[in-house]
Amino acid sequence: MTTTIDSSATTGRGGSSMRRPGGRWWSIQDIAADLGVSLNTAYKWSSRGQPDFPRTVRLRNGAVRVRDDWYEEWLSRLEK
Repeated sequence: MTTTIDSSATTGRGGSSMRRPGGRWWSIQDIAADLGVSLNTAYKWSSRGQPDFPRTVRLRNGAVRVRDDWYEEWLSRLEK
């Protein structure tokens, strides 16, 4: 599931990571690096949607982000 949000609701904090009250926003590149998989693999996973990848939001500039708690929840489901 991809939702579009207004990018003015978030503030860039260097690199591709973004912060908002309550957590970090992960880019697909951040997730690929965190998991040690290729960027191509992470994009394939994200294009399939739930449950193969955490929920995403698409910013008005086209960037895709995953909220920290969505990412952690997805990782915990994978461990079971």
